[in-house]
Amino acid sequence: MECTRREVAEEIGMDYLPTPIEYRRFGYGYYYIFTLSEKCPLIPRDTMEIVDTKWVTLEEMESMSLNVDVSRYVRAHRNK
Repeated sequence: MECTRREVAEEIGMDYLPTPIEYRRFGYGYYYIFTLSEKCPLIPRDTMEIVDTKWVTLEEMESMSLNVDVSRYVRAHRNK
């Protein structure tokens, strides 16, 4: 979780994460689902690594170009 918090802070500028409602491991990645009361602004701090940020649903992710682990996560979540 410590690494997740650090990455989220770097990638979207969010310093607080609630307790995850779901956790899964796929390949080399750990994937968490969080419930937020509202969409916070996405302000990347690591602009050398981050090209774009936006809020998307799991359904929208199905039509996106994703890495292998994220694609597996989206498919597994769809089949729940």
